[in-house]
Amino acid sequence: MTSMKTRFRETAETIIWAFVIAMVIRTFVVQAFKIPTGSMEPTLHGDPRHGDRIFVNKFIYHFKKPERGDIVVFTTKNIPGLDMKKDYIKRLIGLPGETVEIADGRIFIDGREVTVPEIAKVDYLNSLPNIQEMDIPKKKFKVPDAFFLVWAPSEAGFFLLNKAIYKLPDDTKHGDSFMFDPRNIPGWSSKRPFSTTYIASSGQNVELKDEGIYVDKIKQQDGVGVNKIYVVLGQYGMKGQKLKIPENSYFVLGDNSPNSKDGRYWGFVPEKNLKGEAMFIWWPPKRWQVTK
Repeated sequence: MTSMKTRFRETAETIIWAFVIAMVIRTFVVQAFKIPTGSMEPTLHGDPRHGDRIFVNKFIYHFKKPERGDIVVFTTKNIPGLDMKKDYIKRLIGLPGETVEIADGRIFIDGREVTVPEIAKVDYLNSLPNIQEMDIPKKKFKVPDAFFLVWAPSEAGFFLLNKAIYKLPDDTKHGDSFMFDPRNIPGWSSKRPFSTTYIASSGQNVELKDEGIYVDKIKQQDGVGVNKIYVVLGQYGMKGQKLKIPENSYFVLGDNSPNSKDGRYWGFVPEKNLKGEAMFIWWPPKRWQVTK
């Protein structure tokens, strides 16, 4: 009986340690990832039923900085316009502090055309702006990195605006006026700039209640009776636009440019969102290859 108990304990310990090691590897070293869409075709196949399965190197960016041309996996947390519960995979195009432009299907960084083969082979499309209403559970959220929130009485709604597109003076404080120009956004009803009120900046917690608007739990003004929140998408790859990439952020695009909702639409990926670099396709067997 004692021998049986000993064997049982040893087996249990082996299983537990194997589980712990597997979790450590998955969390810090390598993770399996299935390509969910066709945004990286033809490099990575994304049919929902037969999508490529890849391994992602999760420790590499602890030892080196991401490089142009890398295929990166990142979390969408705190990126407006994206499902904030998913991981995405795209190709890294622009680095922090660089100026990026899409012109005639080519990528230009700081005025020079990119010749990295994996990037140069793609014919990139320019983006068109549009406005999307955001779903904010319980109307309580943190203003995303590099964004600020304004209230627009004439439009009966709030707008999340990116500081890379809309320049905000450093000394702006709650209640200050900010002019928003929607004339380059197709389909929006307003045909001229309208006044908005500055509410909060990146990192601040906002809660919209019937009795008032709270910023970091402090009531800033009475309630406005409307809780619609909009975010402007498609402003990060427009024709003739030269866009400065914020520090500690990256610009990413899909290889399948006509069918990829990527950095052209929702902006930049904060460095802290990067989870790792795609290593190689391990399934299906006929697709076994290093990703590049």
